[in-house]
Amino acid sequence: MKFSNEELFVEFLLYVNMKQVFRVFFIALFLKILTIGIFAQTKLPSSINYKNLESSHDVWDSDWGPFSKRYVGISHIASKEKGLRIDFSIIPGYYRNKVYIPNVLFESDYTPWYVSIDGRLITYRYHMGVNEEVYADTTYLRNDESSVYLNLKLVNKSTDPQTMTLDFISHLCFPDQLPKWKIENLKDFQWVNATDYHEMQFSHPRPTDYLVHMGYRRGEIYSGDFLDAKAIGKGFGKNADDFLIYKFDVRDEYQYLGLVYQMEHANTSGEVQISGFVQGDVALKGGEGLQVIYLPISKKGRQELEIRSKGGEPFVINGFFLSRQDPSHPIIVDSIANYIPLSKLHSSEKRLELKYPYVEKTYNINWDFERTKIRTYQHHELDLFFREKIHKHVDFDFIGDQKGHYTNVHLGPILLTPQTDSTIHMIISTDESSKPKKGWPLEFSKHINEIQEFERQRSHERILEAGQDYLPTIERLTATLYSNIVFPIYTSNRFIKHFTPGKNWNSLYTWDSGFIALGLNEVNPELALENINAYTTNSEEQSPFLHHGSPLAIQLYAFFDLWNKSQDKTMLRYLYPRLKRIYDFISGENSKSNTLMPSNLIRTWDYFYNSGGWDDYPAQVAVHKYKLADTVTPVISTAHCIRMAKILRFAALELGFNEDVSTYQRQINEFANAVQKYAWNSSSGYFSYVVHDKMGQPLRHFTDSTGADYNMGLDGAYPLIAGICTPEQEEILLEKMFSSDRMWTASGMSVVDQKNPYYKNDGYWNGAVWMPHQYFVWKTMLDLGRADLAKKIADKALQIYHLETSRSNHTFEHFLAENGRGAGWHHFSGLSMPILSWFHAYFQKGTLTTGFDIWVEQQEFSPTFDSLNAQLFVASSDRHKPQLLVCLNPSHLYQVLLDGKPCFFEQIEPGLLTIRLPEGSGKHRLEIKKRQA
Repeated sequence: MKFSNEELFVEFLLYVNMKQVFRVFFIALFLKILTIGIFAQTKLPSSINYKNLESSHDVWDSDWGPFSKRYVGISHIASKEKGLRIDFSIIPGYYRNKVYIPNVLFESDYTPWYVSIDGRLITYRYHMGVNEEVYADTTYLRNDESSVYLNLKLVNKSTDPQTMTLDFISHLCFPDQLPKWKIENLKDFQWVNATDYHEMQFSHPRPTDYLVHMGYRRGEIYSGDFLDAKAIGKGFGKNADDFLIYKFDVRDEYQYLGLVYQMEHANTSGEVQISGFVQGDVALKGGEGLQVIYLPISKKGRQELEIRSKGGEPFVINGFFLSRQDPSHPIIVDSIANYIPLSKLHSSEKRLELKYPYVEKTYNINWDFERTKIRTYQHHELDLFFREKIHKHVDFDFIGDQKGHYTNVHLGPILLTPQTDSTIHMIISTDESSKPKKGWPLEFSKHINEIQEFERQRSHERILEAGQDYLPTIERLTATLYSNIVFPIYTSNRFIKHFTPGKNWNSLYTWDSGFIALGLNEVNPELALENINAYTTNSEEQSPFLHHGSPLAIQLYAFFDLWNKSQDKTMLRYLYPRLKRIYDFISGENSKSNTLMPSNLIRTWDYFYNSGGWDDYPAQVAVHKYKLADTVTPVISTAHCIRMAKILRFAALELGFNEDVSTYQRQINEFANAVQKYAWNSSSGYFSYVVHDKMGQPLRHFTDSTGADYNMGLDGAYPLIAGICTPEQEEILLEKMFSSDRMWTASGMSVVDQKNPYYKNDGYWNGAVWMPHQYFVWKTMLDLGRADLAKKIADKALQIYHLETSRSNHTFEHFLAENGRGAGWHHFSGLSMPILSWFHAYFQKGTLTTGFDIWVEQQEFSPTFDSLNAQLFVASSDRHKPQLLVCLNPSHLYQVLLDGKPCFFEQIEPGLLTIRLPEGSGKHRLEIKKRQA
């Protein structure tokens, strides 16, 4: 079927054929789908609120989602300010026998199975028998912000009868750093945390003062050892003239300032000078726990307070009390978390009411199954404790260490004869209006099935025949992408929802998240924009971007890809200054950055040990082994700066920022000249790491004692991605990258040359095949006019990924070069997102794909994907004829016109065209039409 948007909408309403009570929901859902776009190349929704994005690092527009860091299911953000989350999970099992506890932190016999394109419907499959003979599908559908439907389906395809159970689990979760202390009797006092300073400087600045880990404030400590779990320290006070400045509204009734602090080392002392509305030198003494000194206030009104160290022992400032009476108050006391909800069972309604401490809302759980028990588990985990207690079937309350509390609705026994299934329904609701109506279970099952069937049919319609076999794998990876979102992550003085590479990584990850945005570009561009935005900052924030991990700003590449899909100028105008802040810091244009060497080569070791995500890359390992981070530059950092400058040059040209264009061109030339002058090693045929003297002047290539180049691998080939190689260098590097005895393996492109003396077959990156760097090579092959090599990369990656996922139901991190088996984290998205890029580029109708040297100024596919009009700006060298990919309706033959004249192209397979452009820079009008019979 092929429809225009309007025709598709009408067909949709006829197709679902639902009752009026659900029609409104489906219309709203489908309108949401339309705003995301039904074509691969799409416009972003006009409803995006860029004003809200300016100060946000959040993603996902709902308080419901798969946010759990413990047991998979659905979660509700009970308090964003406090970082509180309620987790709801399902544990399927065999009656009084084995249970399948879905811990997200290790392989637990479940798979993220299916997610709708708007993220509202999520299905997990539990594998409970050999060859999928017995399994459970648990589906969560967010109906609205006050209710979620659960569809719990048990399937017995075996020849034996089965007796099953389902255990619904509810649990209150706190942030990772839970304060040990709290303030009692705060009524007559004001509390100000030390992180709320106006200005702060260390007298001996460190590079990381200007790019602070995890988006924290300069000097910030995030730890449960302090009130609010945050304070200022990190060596503050060690050197004389470290200072903090605060601005207070000192009301007339305030008489004292209470300074709450802790010495970094016990049984030590220090001294600070305080000026402003409190004056004097103050002695600080160590002791057990937090210490408080009260000082008389001398001025009222809007006042400044400066704290300046005198040097000596470092200390931590937790914050300040403004006191109006006896300074013996308030009292800092132990804080003990309360996990236990008030619960009330309404048996006749099959409903359990839960009211958690610290949480405003009340949660109602409804179900439609008769044989139920309500049980509780007071313990910090279920993996052992729940299994241990499974045979105590006459008990209802199980007491463990009491560091957690799980409310359990036990459903069972559930009898399944051979070749049958059974479905139980539940609803989680937070207000009276969302309570279920009569007949809701049957309507709900139909509701979910129709969404899944419609979306899958729509997806199949878009995919070429050659890509149909990959669709189950793409569903698994997309579901994993959506389900790898967590809350809370603490950053920038707030708790956020955040996409992680996998639930194993409970933190920010700068370069992984750039690839996550690339994957979201393919399935949900609005969410992709939010994810890119999350890592950028506005001009009022201290750090130029949110940083953790390798300082490779893949967000710029995700932006480039999103622009080439959308041509959204509002997005461009909004993101450009934020992305420029990232680039300026990494490239050394920002004066606070410590990346740029006098040689015009870039090193980022001061911010993270890893230059390119490749933990055990031989050259990188050797730099740290021999403690040479101050003097040795990797190639990849400078190469990426060149390519990022070229992307931003495109953006600046589009926006008419001519001065920026000139700056980028100067930097491109300076970086390229430095790489060519100092890094090319004709002996190894790679670009080498460069050793500098203490003044930052280049000395030699970084080789071992035998003269072997440490950088025989992808880092040594990155100037090819930057587009700065000579013809001879290109030929040498391409031969190495695609030769089976060098970097090309049976599983794809290795990170390390197999002839490198440091190559291993059992390393993490060294001796393994990963997707991210192959993505850059793939794009580069299109720039070089080698669409054949680009396809070789994509084909091999899709083949090994699909084969492994079909075998294991896992979406692994990386693949062993020797046999192609998956390894690493089993529910991984992150760096594997190029799989989605390759799949859509080669198999999804309505997709235009370029390398890095083409900026798409305008494009328009016909609704039936049988024509394309596009305006392209090409910035290629005079010797390359770049190629692009266009995926169209396979039912036709095509003619291609470039600037009104016939253009060379090849049809690789029905519907997939590769088009070769002329060498050199310039603008071109591309037209693709059906060939007339």
